[in-house]
Formats: sequence, structure tokens, C-alpha cells
Amino acid sequence: STFTSGSLLAFLVFGPMIDIKAIGLLLSVFKTKSIIYLFLIAGQLTFLLTLFINLYVS
Repeated sequence: STFTSGSLLAFLVFGPMIDIKAIGLLLSVFKTKSIIYLFLIAGQLTFLLTLFINLYVS
């Protein structure tokens, strides 16, 4: 495969979280600041998980 397993996992996990429709739905329920925190935490955790997988598992 061309891509590493960590990059494929990051695409499959982080992609659906930052979907345009999901942002619209989240904005109708939550405040903007909490959505920004949610996306930042999701991005950081996805990065750390996939980095761990690339360095130690694969």
C-alpha cells in the first residue's frame, strides 16, 4: 500500500468528525467555542494515536 496504516486510520477517524454537515448540526446545539475545543481535542488525539501506531505498531 502507498500509505501507512497510521495515515489511513487518521483519514478514517478524523474525516467523519470534521464533516460539513456535522459542523452545521453541532452549531445548532453547542456554542462555537465548545465546538472548536472538540475539534482541537479530536485532532490532537487522532494525531497522537496515529503517530503511536506508525512508530511502534507498524
